Amino acid sequence: MDCERCHGLMAVDHFLDLADQDGGLWLRVWRCLNCGWVTEPGILRNRTARRPRFARLLDRLAGKPRRAPSHRGEVVALGT
Repeated sequence: MDCERCHGLMAVDHFLDLADQDGGLWLRVWRCLNCGWVTEPGILRNRTARRPRFARLLDRLAGKPRRAPSHRGEVVALGT
């Protein structure tokens, strides 16, 4: 499995979820050996559930041309 972030090698790791009410729950996760990016089935499920909404937002924003801020005639002091 490749890392989504840096395309490095992912390895199985185990994390302890201390927020669990029973005093701790061990989670089996994938961790990148290169950058440390962590993912597990719950994280993947949440990312894929939000992706369609985010893609629609990006499409809507991409349809509108971005206007650069106008700084003509404005004096900006860069140092003394």
